[in-house]
Amino acid sequence: MPQSSNQSNSKIKLLDAISIGIGGMVGGGIFAVIGLAVSLAKGATPIAFLLAGMLALLTSYSYVQLSLAFPDRGGTVKFINQGFGISAFSGGMNNLLWLSYIIMLSLYASAFGSYAPNLYSISGNEGIDFHIYSSSVIVLATLINYYSIKTVGKIESFAVIIKLLILIGFVGIGLYGLIGNENLSQLSPDNWEKSNSDLGRRNGDFCCV
Repeated sequence: MPQSSNQSNSKIKLLDAISIGIGGMVGGGIFAVIGLAVSLAKGATPIAFLLAGMLALLTSYSYVQLSLAFPDRGGTVKFINQGFGISAFSGGMNNLLWLSYIIMLSLYASAFGSYAPNLYSISGNEGIDFHIYSSSVIVLATLINYYSIKTVGKIESFAVIIKLLILIGFVGIGLYGLIGNENLSQLSPDNWEKSNSDLGRRNGDFCCV
């Protein structure tokens, strides 16, 4: 029996799913938070990304095993319900999950609102342009998702190609810049972000916590 158009539009292919995953990691994990990571970790930023990558690898392995055990469209919600049952606790955890998705979307919108005015200013006011771009990308993404999830996969597949080309370009420039680059000293442990206790000891302030 042939599938209806609504059913065909509600499914994505493997390549589309991979593209959505890569796009989310590259967009949110690299483009959106790289500046914040550098400002917080300073010279230890590569170490911070290495640790984050290890955690992401462990998390992805867990998701794969859970998905094989409980192949359901509910995803994380299904996993929590299977582990803790349908209760007030699992309901609260699932609500926190949805809240984390909202925060993640706000991160993407905020990053886009910060980057876009540097390419083209609409009103001439940085604050107004930020709200225009961040709001417009949310509305646009909502319309695309409402229209067809299959379209989302195709758009993400195209966007991932552009993202990977940009990253490969940065990697090439970075490797070329390693030759005789005097700024490599910024990655030394002396330039890593120090904890409050280390700063206190350096300043001669000793206290007990």
